[in-house]
Formats: sequence, C-alpha cells, structure tokens
Amino acid sequence: MEEGTVIAEVFEKLFLDGQLIVPSEVIPTQQHIRDAVASLLRLEQDYREHLPGRPPAPNPQAMEWSVRQFYSFSQLIAFRHLESSSATRLELDAPFTPDPENCYAVDLLFRFLPDLARMTRSMGRAPLQAALTKWGNDWPLSSVGMADLTPRSVEGFFSHPGLRNLYVDRIIETQDVSRLADAGAREAVRAALGLHQNLAPQLAGMLQDEFTG
Repeated sequence: MEEGTVIAEVFEKLFLDGQLIVPSEVIPTQQHIRDAVASLLRLEQDYREHLPGRPPAPNPQAMEWSVRQFYSFSQLIAFRHLESSSATRLELDAPFTPDPENCYAVDLLFRFLPDLARMTRSMGRAPLQAALTKWGNDWPLSSVGMADLTPRSVEGFFSHPGLRNLYVDRIIETQDVSRLADAGAREAVRAALGLHQNLAPQLAGMLQDEFTG
C-alpha cells in the first residue's frame, strides 16, 4: 500500500471509528497531506448532516495545517525516538485567524484533542502535554472537556449558529463547567437546558448558584 494511502487511512479510521493507529514513521509530504484532506472532505459530507445546525464550509488550507499537526503529534506518541527529529517538529501557532470556516476545518480533527490528552497523560508523556494545552486554549470549540485550560475567546466561531450549537452541546455532554466563565456561552447553555436541567446537574448547579447569588 502506498505511503500516502496509509496516511489518509489513519484519518479515515479516526474519523469513522475514533481509533488512532499510526502504522508508519514516514514523514508525510505535502501531497500526502492533501490526499488526507480530500478523504476527510468526503467523509465530512455525511458528518455535517448529524450536527446540531448547518456548519460552514471547511477551509481546506486550515485542514492541511491541522492534518499535519495531528499526524506529527500522533507519530511522536507512537514513536518516542522521533521527539529528537526536526522533521516532526510541531507548528503550535496556526498561520490563519480563527474564523468560523477555519475553526470548523480544524475541529474536524482537533475535536479528538481531549482523547489525545488522556492518551498522552496515561503514557506519561508530560513534555507533549504543553502542545495539547496550547492547542486546547487556541481552539476552544475542539477542546471542551479538557482539564487545566484557559481558553481564548470564542468570538472566532460563536457568532455562527451551527458552531455555537455544537459548542453548547459539547459543554452539556461533558458538563465542562469551566466554559461557563464566558458570558455568551453561559447564557447559551442556560437557554439550551431550559427546564431540563436534570440532564446536566453540575452545569445547572453552577447556573443556579449564579442566579441566586
């Protein structure tokens, strides 16, 4: 099987099954990255139909950045000796702004950041945790449920109804009370819970404390 196909299949399996298996130490070329993006864009057509609202069209250039970073990080987990290789050096800062199209594009893979964080912690790979913390703070849509974060502003995506709904659903699902620090998110969660606060008792308790306080 061609190396590029292997790399694309890593992301297909992650996207469809949530399983991360990195079978190769091969450093992906730009063409490998583009092939993986093309595969993810095909899968995204079905994925978007199951989201709480219509997401924006993902920016392929933002996807290329997230694919390369996610794959490089996964290789560092799978092949410890690559930590000393400059070829797998992570690009922590994205070369684009966090608008809705870019936030959604990055989220297609970065929504697995909480899983990567748990994996990294369980394997005792503390040096890699800093990268996940940086990405978790920079991409709050994707990092709901991660601990010990100070997420940046949600303005990059919160004005988009579909992404706002997705964010609120994730907060409720994980009962990530830390996200209630943002006033807009707090009100959106309050409205989403409505009379069904029993679905998220921790969040409901925080909201009630604020109201009574």
